[in-house]
Amino acid sequence: MEPDFEISQSRQGEMVDYPPLSPSAGWCARYLKAMASGASEHEAIIRANEGIGSAKEFARFRLLDNHGQETLLPVAVEGGGRKLRGTGIPEGLLLSEHGNWRKTHLGALESILGKTPCFRYLQPTMVQIYRDLELKTLRDFNFAIFEVIISFLMKNLRAEDLAVFYNDERLKTRGKELARKINPDISVIQPVAMLGNETLLGLMAL
Repeated sequence: MEPDFEISQSRQGEMVDYPPLSPSAGWCARYLKAMASGASEHEAIIRANEGIGSAKEFARFRLLDNHGQETLLPVAVEGGGRKLRGTGIPEGLLLSEHGNWRKTHLGALESILGKTPCFRYLQPTMVQIYRDLELKTLRDFNFAIFEVIISFLMKNLRAEDLAVFYNDERLKTRGKELARKINPDISVIQPVAMLGNETLLGLMAL
């Protein structure tokens, strides 16, 4: 199946070609729809990134806490926040070990998601990634987190399997029900932690 969009070489050069730190449910919906249309993973990520208005989204978690209040968890990068102005990000942007952001993130994730049904399946690998100081660039760190989420969500599904969701009325109906529970602006790890692999149906319906 051919993708239903094309990304020019010049456009690819302007876009960040890796996922945000905590891709939102809306981001993942765009990513999955691009994958279902036959795009490569690289093309699908660029396509999904077109909906991001600020480079800051690549270096922070956006969660809703237990009181429904938004919690932003920034990652420290070399050069500070000025490296995340506008929509572009310097290639090879390094993580900074200034401050205690790794411990802060893990504590917040545990506090906010610790009692959700599926987070225990994600947590051990998330902890390993946060403690892995060999992941030196924002790109490598984000991809590591993304792989945890997407592999849990999709298991062994292929692009042609995803396309089935658009043609099955029963799945579409269930997807719409789940989509009502998913805030498209928050990190997809939140609905994944709550709803598990069934989240896929909700994302496809968004």
